[in-house]
Amino acid sequence: MFVAFWGGFLMMLLSCALWLAKHPLSIGACVLLLYMSTSVLVGLVVSFVAGVFLFLTGVSGMMVAFLYVVALCPNPVFKGDESSVKGSALVNLMLFVGIPVGALCVWVYRGFGVESGYLDESIQWFRDPCLLGGLAELLPFLGVLLFLCMVSVVSLCGQQKQCLGGQGQMFGSTGAGSFTKRSYV
Repeated sequence: MFVAFWGGFLMMLLSCALWLAKHPLSIGACVLLLYMSTSVLVGLVVSFVAGVFLFLTGVSGMMVAFLYVVALCPNPVFKGDESSVKGSALVNLMLFVGIPVGALCVWVYRGFGVESGYLDESIQWFRDPCLLGGLAELLPFLGVLLFLCMVSVVSLCGQQKQCLGGQGQMFGSTGAGSFTKRSYV
């Protein structure tokens, strides 16, 4: 119960971090961390073998996505405002403190009974031994998911300013704050 709660909290926190990402590389890193935490949680709660298969499938798909991102979109120069950093720090503080305290208050209000450590009947299908035997039926779904991942990466890279041409940024003559694109003759 403890592992499932904190694993779910970590996954929810990483899902919220996706909203703050502005570049395909940072989005890919958040998705990779989310996928790794999900596979660890599945490995601890359901079965170690299912967690390992899920991890290997996810890492191979994310490697393909990262290769597309690196090929299509170079790493930009990152700069941030102090106000945006302070605002995101406040949101992170509220998430780190507010959600666990609220969840623990609900758990205390419900009670620490012996039955709270057992799975509910609606999610007992996690313990089904036939779940791992049906992985062959998931392969077409995983192929479609990988295809959608590649299409979304290409569309994200197409929306960036520096993509699909290898353009770089140079410091302009007006100071460190302005950027000009390189011209290739």
